[in-house]
Amino acid sequence: MAGAKRVTLWGILLSLAGLYFLLVNLKLIAKLPEGVLFPVIVIAVGLAIFIPGRLVRHIGSGARAETDTNGEGFVNSTAVFGGDERRLSGNVFKGANITCAFGGVELDLSGFSSCLPRAEIDLTCTFGGVELTLPPNTRAEHGGMTCLFGGMDIRGPQPQNAESVIVLNGFIAFGGLDVKHPVVVREAKAE
Repeated sequence: MAGAKRVTLWGILLSLAGLYFLLVNLKLIAKLPEGVLFPVIVIAVGLAIFIPGRLVRHIGSGARAETDTNGEGFVNSTAVFGGDERRLSGNVFKGANITCAFGGVELDLSGFSSCLPRAEIDLTCTFGGVELTLPPNTRAEHGGMTCLFGGMDIRGPQPQNAESVIVLNGFIAFGGLDVKHPVVVREAKAE
């Protein structure tokens, strides 16, 4: 299910709010009294915060793999007012979809044995930070990344003869993306 769309509680709440305002503007329903709307919003946000994270993030068919045990190699990560820290492993890294708002995501992809020749990471980060450790023998490439009062940093030297490239696409506002290459342990020569 690589790239499958996920239904989240935040998406449902925003869709319902938009539907309410649309129906009020079209005069199909009556506007709620002034003293009711704000408490309803506060209660909805409170429920979204206190419902356990797995229920909030993963309603529907979009599976989130803790490790790549299903062999798909595609990573989905969402962190809203919280964090997601994972070390992933598998055969072939195929790409990722990362969403971060007022939180942080730390993904270590160095456990993958290889990567597609060209894999893409789609990223949306607002008021948060994302730290990526790339799979071995890959290099990062700036794709369609837009930064507004934020930035991205690719640390360390890029591998000269990298077999794969990971293209970084997306939007960063008031946040940051830090990309690192895995630490390579070299064996000492016997004399």
